[in-house]
Amino acid sequence: MNEQVERDVIAVSTSRISDWHWRIVWAENALDIVLRDQSDNHVNGVNALYTRLGTSKDDPAKDRDAVFAFPDALRRNDADYRIGFDRLPVSWDKMDVNELPRGLAVTLSSTRFDLRAELLFAIHPSGVLVKDTKLIHTGTTAPLLLTSAPSFAFTLTDPVERAVLLSGEWGEETQVNRVSLQHVPINLESRAGKTGFEYNPWIALEADQTTIVAQLSWSGNWNMSARRGPGVTHLGGGVHEISFSHALHANQELVLPRATILRVVGDLNRATQCLHDYRRAERPNGQRNVPVQFNSWYPYPGEPNVADMMDFVPIAKKMQCEVFVLDAGWYTTDQEDPDESWWTRTGDWTVNNRLFPNGLEELSQACEQAGLQFGIWFEPEAISPSAYIRRNHPEWLHHVDGRAPSPNERAIVNLGIEDARQFALERILKILRVTNAKWMKWDFNTDMRQGGWADLYTGVKDADPVVAHYQGLYRLQDEIRAAMPELTLEMCAGGGGRFDAAIMKHAHTNWMSDQKQPLRNLAIHFGSQLAHAPVECNDWLIEWPPNSIAGHMSRGAQPDERGDIAFRLRVAMLGSLGISAPVSQWSEAEIETAARHVDFYKQHVRPRVNNADQYQLTAAPPLDGNGDWAAIWYADKDASGGVGFSSDLLARPRSGFVSLGSAPHGSIV
Repeated sequence: MNEQVERDVIAVSTSRISDWHWRIVWAENALDIVLRDQSDNHVNGVNALYTRLGTSKDDPAKDRDAVFAFPDALRRNDADYRIGFDRLPVSWDKMDVNELPRGLAVTLSSTRFDLRAELLFAIHPSGVLVKDTKLIHTGTTAPLLLTSAPSFAFTLTDPVERAVLLSGEWGEETQVNRVSLQHVPINLESRAGKTGFEYNPWIALEADQTTIVAQLSWSGNWNMSARRGPGVTHLGGGVHEISFSHALHANQELVLPRATILRVVGDLNRATQCLHDYRRAERPNGQRNVPVQFNSWYPYPGEPNVADMMDFVPIAKKMQCEVFVLDAGWYTTDQEDPDESWWTRTGDWTVNNRLFPNGLEELSQACEQAGLQFGIWFEPEAISPSAYIRRNHPEWLHHVDGRAPSPNERAIVNLGIEDARQFALERILKILRVTNAKWMKWDFNTDMRQGGWADLYTGVKDADPVVAHYQGLYRLQDEIRAAMPELTLEMCAGGGGRFDAAIMKHAHTNWMSDQKQPLRNLAIHFGSQLAHAPVECNDWLIEWPPNSIAGHMSRGAQPDERGDIAFRLRVAMLGSLGISAPVSQWSEAEIETAARHVDFYKQHVRPRVNNADQYQLTAAPPLDGNGDWAAIWYADKDASGGVGFSSDLLARPRSGFVSLGSAPHGSIV
């Protein structure tokens, strides 16, 4: 049951149509890659690369895309790399192609700008097309200032009718929206210096018989756009052009965010299953279970003390949890300011001995003796006004929007600076090692926007600060996991504010949302699990008894008593499972109910969350819960069984839904 059953290997073939036109064919799909030169009346003086995705039955020589070749006819990020503040488009003089077992390696060269682009188009065994791009300065003199660097631009030949996108806000992330796709473009973006709450860098396009899904692997500012053209659809995206400025020095390279795109004959469920297979294959320790957690935050927000935490340990064990995670508030700074709030004392990761007079080891050892792993919360990028970095290395801090941090507010350390990243690594590892931690929760509760190099920083400052930051962040994720190979790394940004394919390539799961109400979380699951594998969507039972957690209310939410403890646990079981509730107030019967559900989850649900094909049998329910049926099915790849979740929301007459069959061992929840 824990072994993933592989789908049939998808055959891939490549062919040369002409010197500047190559084709990849797999399943029912064909990707045409063409460099169009100035002799072509369409290209308006720029040798432009063109990529067209459609059915393998398409005639590769047929011109169905006249509009695409006019750069000015599309948004800039659909077509060109740009150089300098006058934003000159790069024109390619040469194209070299190497055939690979599952794709093509394409090298483009520009003599005008001494620039080389190395593009890899590869078909993953899941059927997903992966596009990687590397830009290299091939000259010996002045740096090249990149002011536009899109990751992908595809023309789609399918007659797209609708776009599916994910939108929301804090506590109400990833709401599923279907909109008609017309000549007016759909533009999705984040300028928050992180993936953002408003949109996710994922989009699906639905035609009559086919579905196309595209995803951008990037955690900083980004843009994606889609629009109809005459007979075709244009889809592109990458690092957001707003304030992007990155200098490439001689022999330097810039790796752009990966783009993944897939086209299937079938519906969104079929496309999502392929994306899940790809994302699971990219995860670190992909076949290792994400432990069931007890987290201290909601029952004890603020400054947790050792006595109250110790009281939770035996209850967590009774509920069959596997790891106890100490959330925010356990720390202080090396030189504490007594007037400073616990929330701002981040950055030094010194144990607050008023809360833990015998160190964190007292709690971590109690967990170990109870048969629980120990985990702990950090916010590595957040720096207190009294922290060591603030006092000794202000040049390591971001100057967001060109302004120095306010002296009384938290700042953001630039992880693109090697010394700053090493400081964070050493402080974090010291705590992880002394507690023998097996779980780390990495939070980020601010917006970095465009970032910015500090005036006092004496290193190279012409790299884009957000790009440099996330290159450093991904390295820090990998360094922590390499030093602690048994660690589960959970990412978080006030919930799903930085939840994307890039950050999840270096982590195990992501806190899906700060939403505490189960009906709202049910809607968030439907959207989040279109863009991410279920195992990456970490959720907890929080509010039991109903309305027992003060505050933490998303906009528009009201106190809601609907749903018993079993329903609330089952919503949280749709991904990686945890509990963060005032369990010390629970009855023995309620603790036993939780234990039974956790045991069922470990035996029947978690193996399917890890590996099974997911079917969303109904539309996503509304946030307020006033819908009809909400049903999800996880089907084993070998068709031996599955587990299903269905919720009758009882707000209006039932429309019903189609079940995919029954599962063995009573595995319908």
